[in-house]
Amino acid sequence: MLTKAHLHKVLPYFPLLLFLLNIGLKLVYLTTAAIGHDEPFSIYHAQFGLGTIIRELAKGNNPPLFEIVLHFWIKLFGISPFSVRLLPALFACLCPVILYFFAKRNFSMRVAVASSLLLTFSDLLLYYAHDCRVYSLFVLLSLASFYYYFEVIDAKRTTILKQFLFVLFSTLLIYAHYFGILILVFQVLYLILFYRKQLLKMCIHYLVIFVLYLPCIFIVIKRFGVTAKCNWIEPPSGIESLYNMLWAFSNVPVITVICIAILLFTLIKIIVSKAYFKLKENSYVILILVWFLIPFFGMFFISYWIPMYISRYLIFALPAYYILLALCIENLFKKALYPNIV
Repeated sequence: MLTKAHLHKVLPYFPLLLFLLNIGLKLVYLTTAAIGHDEPFSIYHAQFGLGTIIRELAKGNNPPLFEIVLHFWIKLFGISPFSVRLLPALFACLCPVILYFFAKRNFSMRVAVASSLLLTFSDLLLYYAHDCRVYSLFVLLSLASFYYYFEVIDAKRTTILKQFLFVLFSTLLIYAHYFGILILVFQVLYLILFYRKQLLKMCIHYLVIFVLYLPCIFIVIKRFGVTAKCNWIEPPSGIESLYNMLWAFSNVPVITVICIAILLFTLIKIIVSKAYFKLKENSYVILILVWFLIPFFGMFFISYWIPMYISRYLIFALPAYYILLALCIENLFKKALYPNIV
């Protein structure tokens, strides 16, 4: 019989077991599907010199980080389908591990285990683990930026190394995908609401990030104008698009309906018990809400003017969705047994 003592012995090894589980799940069938969709774009450009990669990608909507990393990866491991897809697969394998440490550090062990396992079995992450594109790296860097963000804003946790890593991962994030800028915006909003004393110190970090990102600033502004005028993405189709996005986040329809029920029942319970007044006591929950809800609904409404509501553009909000589900389950049930079962 599995006792608490056994669990306490296993938990220190959980991150390693989680990584090995992800390796097993994400490397199986890695090359079953032929190279296709947008993969040839990244593979083709990654074979040029660094200067050419940067110049060519500046003409489109793709920052150069992934193709630069892929450039060196190809030099080391070749250009076979397995080789080029192994890189995004490894990024995807690391995502649940980082999420585990993030959730354990800022919430609870149960939330950490639940959310990291949900991300492990996410069909959306699995799909982009098998896609030689930037999106698994986008998720990984979003998690890394948020992890060190929480470490830096807490005066008791911060160190020079953590401040350096926050700046590093946040800069890499916006060089990986333009929507990484949203992550930094959410962080600044959170500072204004809850950590004003840290605002000046954090402004120095964001200034360094801005300076490091200067080569890309004018490209972003230019591409935004071009993309707004010419966009291949279809506008949303009402509430159906919201449901389909939640479906992409939840794997299959039956689980989607269960997740919607969990979110709604939690919301009702919070309203009835007036527990929303207690949210300020754990402001980290509010940042998770912002991380998920603003992209999920905000990009939906914006997409009626500038279409952008597709799952790969919202994938950076996927970890927040799973943390939110785990928090809701904890909130719904008082006895520890029931959240564990759910």
